[in-house]
Amino acid sequence: MPRIISNPNPEYTEAALKAGVHGSVIIKLTVGKDGNVRDLKVLSGLGYGLDESAMKVVQSWKFKPALRDDIPFDCAVAVELDFPPKNH
Repeated sequence: MPRIISNPNPEYTEAALKAGVHGSVIIKLTVGKDGNVRDLKVLSGLGYGLDESAMKVVQSWKFKPALRDDIPFDCAVAVELDFPPKNH
């Protein structure tokens, strides 16, 4: 399996903060043999712009690619990004 090297957190949107939305966004993606993210798809979203915020930040994540016999290969994974309850 690929290993995360860098994974900044997503940002709340104003709409989500005002609505008090919290929970998780699950994104399916491919980690390329170069460790970069591509082919993102939201599997479970929250709306209020949080899905887009999660996708944007995941595109910046860096991974150590999956290895098979010490050779990197493309690997599909699902990641969960948490948006915990926020106080206004």
